[in-house]
Amino acid sequence: MSTSSQTKVDSKSADGTRPFRFIFVGGSARSGTTLVQKMLCAHSCVCGGPEFDHAVPAMKLFARMSSPQQLERQKFYYSEEEVSDRFREFYASLFDGLASRNPGLKYVSEKTPANIAAAADLLRLFPDAFYVNVMRDGRDVVLSHQKVLNRFKQQHGKKGKKWWFEYSVRDVSRKWNSDIERYYEMMASDSISPRIMNVKYEEIVSHPEKVLKPILEKLGLDFEPQLSKPESVDKEQLGYNVNVDGVWYTDGMFDQSLNSLSVSGWQKNLSWPKRMLVNFMQCRNLQRVGYPVPPSVLRLRHIVDYLRGR
Repeated sequence: MSTSSQTKVDSKSADGTRPFRFIFVGGSARSGTTLVQKMLCAHSCVCGGPEFDHAVPAMKLFARMSSPQQLERQKFYYSEEEVSDRFREFYASLFDGLASRNPGLKYVSEKTPANIAAAADLLRLFPDAFYVNVMRDGRDVVLSHQKVLNRFKQQHGKKGKKWWFEYSVRDVSRKWNSDIERYYEMMASDSISPRIMNVKYEEIVSHPEKVLKPILEKLGLDFEPQLSKPESVDKEQLGYNVNVDGVWYTDGMFDQSLNSLSVSGWQKNLSWPKRMLVNFMQCRNLQRVGYPVPPSVLRLRHIVDYLRGR
């Protein structure tokens, strides 16, 4: 790399350290991670962009290379400290260009729903980073996936039938349950739980300032009025001009203001069989997170679990 090009992308300070820390945003897909990313990046000290697709594969490799077995087998090449340092340097360097285009920032916010699968390793690798987990009623998560599927069908007809299966009530519910359980597993770890913050979609669209202030306080940042107006964020500024594809996102969805009408839409927009199935599959974790579940579904779940010997 030439000296001139290196100057453009190198955001390290004179002492060799980077001036920014990471905020990692994740959660079950269609839970509002994009909304939270927009609000965080509206802050004058935070910058970020569209989904970064490589956190999970990178952390899987890091976890494998730093496992006790591999550390013993590969000790000729690296120690635990050395492999951590090299992964930390490599991963952070991928965001130097973004940081250099945003002088004065304190945080880079990296949002990808799948970050929930990598958050534990990311927090261990970056001891000064934070993770913001976004939760949403799993029944509305199913509904949102169904809407994505419908938009895909409108654009592409029957093309990609195998892809449709991934958006079934069963598969989305299983993934939502898994993500909720993964969050609680991380919260059980004393070493990383103090740097994990949870946001409920339903609360942030209704009371954004109340929800954001404690998060910003933990980050050492002041609340700024524009954070409550995500519609003012330019999608090109966050690199979302490519992501607004009419399937995952439409211009109207990305540019809308906070909308509490999207809460509990599953009650009217899912068919009765789908409502029953999604309630049955998710009821334990819905209760755990604090979402109401029909008593009849809980009784049915209890009977089925009893018959299964659970």
